[in-house]
Amino acid sequence: MTYLKTLLSVGLLLALAWLVDYFIGWQSVFAPWQNLPIFQVVLATGLLFLTYAIRASRLIQYFRLHQPAQVLGCARLMLLHNFWNNLLPMRSGEASFPILMQSQFQIGLSQSLPALLWFRILDLHTLLLLVLIAFASLWLNLWQVVFVTFLWLTVPWLLYRLQTPISKRVNQQHKIGKILHKILLGLPQNQTQFTWSWFWTLFNWSLKLLMLAWILSWFVEIDFNLAMLGAAGGELSSVLPIHGIGGFGTYEAGIWLALSQLSLEQNSILSAAINLHLILLSSSIISAAFALLLPKNQAHSS
Repeated sequence: MTYLKTLLSVGLLLALAWLVDYFIGWQSVFAPWQNLPIFQVVLATGLLFLTYAIRASRLIQYFRLHQPAQVLGCARLMLLHNFWNNLLPMRSGEASFPILMQSQFQIGLSQSLPALLWFRILDLHTLLLLVLIAFASLWLNLWQVVFVTFLWLTVPWLLYRLQTPISKRVNQQHKIGKILHKILLGLPQNQTQFTWSWFWTLFNWSLKLLMLAWILSWFVEIDFNLAMLGAAGGELSSVLPIHGIGGFGTYEAGIWLALSQLSLEQNSILSAAINLHLILLSSSIISAAFALLLPKNQAHSS
């Protein structure tokens, strides 16, 4: 199975390289870079680094890792986890999170895996929320958009409120019941933990999608709401189990599918998607190199 996943990932990468070379040409893809102001690229990279800091803050707050050594350790962990998650195929980079949590903070699988699951639920919910707002704003009036948004925002709160009654009803005499109980114990156990994890997620994705839409608009003339949809399409592709090496192929497909029905030149969409993806990967690689300079946390979590 691992061999087939690797083969599929390599196939996606090679297919993308061939399609771009045959239908567009790599020189045409990279041509817009010649006219981009350096300050603009530096600013976008800085904003990406800010989203990394926000994600590290979510981790710090969730596990109450507030000591200076722990804060630096969280930054290191998040940057490396982000790098491996972007680089490795088929979401296998997610495995780095529990490994790093154990090695740096002595936090075991029973806590780290449910926390990662919760983070991913919040990430997916927030991404879909922003897509919903972008779509709704095209056809609904302001109050209708607010109403739909409010309904969708109740989902995480309901999940949080329902976990305690569900946990009490779980039969721990069975193996599946024991596993489910452990998962529920790893989810937010109080209002503060829930609120902060949700706040940092909303902050991160709002900033990130606005920034990605801005970058996408460098390479293709597009309405900003539609650029948001395109960026969200690429990011949604990254949460799927089918994920190419470095996300190549799948990330571009996500953006293309989100924008393919518009009256835009298809080659322009693909070129813009590739350039956006390259900026993301470059930032991930640079930040991972920086993470190696940060000290590992050796203190036990509070």
